Amino acid sequence: KIENFGPYFEAMQQDTGKLAAQVQECRGLSDRLSGMVRRLDMMQMRSQQALACTEDIINLKECKIKIITAIEEKKLSEAVSVIRQVHGIELKAAKVSDDFDIIMEKEKEVKQLVQKEFGEAIA
Repeated sequence: KIENFGPYFEAMQQDTGKLAAQVQECRGLSDRLSGMVRRLDMMQMRSQQALACTEDIINLKECKIKIITAIEEKKLSEAVSVIRQVHGIELKAAKVSDDFDIIMEKEKEVKQLVQKEFGEAIA
């Protein structure tokens, strides 16, 4: 009976070799796929950062308009509220926008107006 087992054993060895080769091939595919997923994750994170930066810049434009309007209408509490909102925006994104410098100038103006009104209220 052992003599008849020889051909089966050889076939099993060949099949085992084929299976090991398939497992190695699958491992290689898995490694390549993992690398692609990591790169996609990085790209997604960068695109989310770019979107957040874009939103911040758009918000700065809106904030600039709101601050100017609030100053013109002498609504200093609204101007201060918007300035607080601006300070919540990431500084790196804010400095990219041309509106940031204008807002900083308007902030100084609001501070002066608040100090003036406070002085008048005390007097």
